[in-house]
Amino acid sequence: MRARLAASDCRCDRAAKFYRWGAHALRNLVVRSVPMQDAIGAAGGASVLLQGLAVHCASARAHEAGCKAVACLLKHHSRNLAACFAERALERAVAVLQAHATDVAAVEASLTLLCYAADCSSKADEAPGEASATAIAAVSCGAHVAALAAGHVTVVECALLLAARGITDVSKAAE
Repeated sequence: MRARLAASDCRCDRAAKFYRWGAHALRNLVVRSVPMQDAIGAAGGASVLLQGLAVHCASARAHEAGCKAVACLLKHHSRNLAACFAERALERAVAVLQAHATDVAAVEASLTLLCYAADCSSKADEAPGEASATAIAAVSCGAHVAALAAGHVTVVECALLLAARGITDVSKAAE
């Protein structure tokens, strides 16, 4: 399956549908199974899923499935989180927000990915009350702006989310 997902660089509907259902299947495997998270992470699942997000940029459903699969792959798993960061997961989630700002399901999936990444990062290596490295990276790549532009997060909600991660000055966090 990895080879087929990686090889589907065609931007046609058929390839996007294959990616969508492949991502959905991977999400089902990892959603409640740490051994499957380990196995799929070790096999390069993060790379394949995130490459698919870049390739199938026209398909909101492919983006939704891909973001959900990546979110479940990295949830509570620091090694997969690191692999996702190496493959620019935050930037890909922001691209989904920007590309499908009016699609509630795609926006929800990309925000879930961003939230799981911030949660996993803050639990793994941050002291309470300090800004999460993930939250700072999300602000740096414009996640808060994309979420606001999508209209699914209010300015107050965005400020509360940032404050909960220890970021009180967005201009300094983006530096």
